[in-house]
Amino acid sequence: MKKHRVLLIYALAVLIMTVLVLWGRGLFNGTQSAAEVWGILSDGFLLPGVLMAGIGALSWISQEGLFDIFGYGWLTLVSHFDHTKERESYYDYKVRREEKRSGWLWQMLAVGLCCLALSAACVGGYYVCS
Repeated sequence: MKKHRVLLIYALAVLIMTVLVLWGRGLFNGTQSAAEVWGILSDGFLLPGVLMAGIGALSWISQEGLFDIFGYGWLTLVSHFDHTKERESYYDYKVRREEKRSGWLWQMLAVGLCCLALSAACVGGYYVCS
């Protein structure tokens, strides 16, 4: 049930972002043609889709350990100025990070990809109407 709750929270966040974009683009004024409405709907789903899918993808990449080298580089740089700590090898750092690593945000990636698919469908509607 917790995974479904997280999915609903992400969907609610997307809905709020979409409504804000639609409101900012003036969809609720009612003075647009059908093609303009499809274009505005596409914009409304694109922004939250890119944000959610991007954060979800970065979460997956981080969970795989791609960014560990940057953390190790930062700790090594700081250890040059702080001589109280003993430097650890990159292998020890990777093993320590693997133990602490948790799951990635697959729900956020799924919601973001759904928004991108809706945006693409709205682009199709735009081209059909124009």
